[in-house]
Amino acid sequence: MDVPTYKCIIMGEKCCGKTTFLKRHLTGEFVEEYVHTARGSTSIVTLTFNSNRGPIQFDVFDWGQENEELLLHPEDFYKDGQCAIVMFDVSSVFIFGDFFKQFLMLNLPISLCGNKADIKTDNYSVYDPENFLSSPNLEKKIFSEISVKTGLNIDQPFLYLARKLLNDFTLEFIPSTNV
Repeated sequence: MDVPTYKCIIMGEKCCGKTTFLKRHLTGEFVEEYVHTARGSTSIVTLTFNSNRGPIQFDVFDWGQENEELLLHPEDFYKDGQCAIVMFDVSSVFIFGDFFKQFLMLNLPISLCGNKADIKTDNYSVYDPENFLSSPNLEKKIFSEISVKTGLNIDQPFLYLARKLLNDFTLEFIPSTNV
């Protein structure tokens, strides 16, 4: 059986939980200890989801680069990308910079994820999903608040991307039946 496989790029601000998000999907566990992604490294994490249409696979590229460095060589980062997850920390002050705006303009299905929705804070979060959603190609983007720590909505970004890529908005993920 051929499994549909998509190259997914994940990017976002430092310390927003990108690598922990991927580890949570791989192991089902939340790792509290912060380990900085090594600068210049690239990890490719393969995630397979069972769905009512059969398995769907994402090869997720997690790059240890600074946004400014990626701006210098964007083709290396985006090359052959079929979808993307853009993540940020909803508990911190965050403003969409030029890199994020440029990334959001790509002609790709994109899921914007505000992570750490479980953290109650008095900080005013400056993210503006309406700005994101009013950008061109609106139909190719969606916003989700997630919590990698509690597991809140962590499948939503991949479910949205799978639905968009397969052009099937009735697609649902189903639990794995390990015997």
